[in-house]
Amino acid sequence: MNILVQIFSFYDKLLLGLPTNIQFFVAIILLVLICWSFYSIFTHGHWIFIAIFVILFPGTWPAIKTIGTITWQVILFLLVRIQINL
Repeated sequence: MNILVQIFSFYDKLLLGLPTNIQFFVAIILLVLICWSFYSIFTHGHWIFIAIFVILFPGTWPAIKTIGTITWQVILFLLVRIQINL
């Protein structure tokens, strides 16, 4: 999880000089893009391939779990940034 701390600190340093309303919109745009990518995976049927891959290769379950945890942490980070800028 150290890499997440580095990514979050880079995000904070990158947006430090921008006004708070711009930081708010950047966080919302990133959150919408993440949600849109999940939506497109499920609507285009690619979730079937992910499910088959996880079932056929049991070693992928920890990887999927880690990716899910990281994605959830990024979403929570962006939601906190949106709340701070409100």
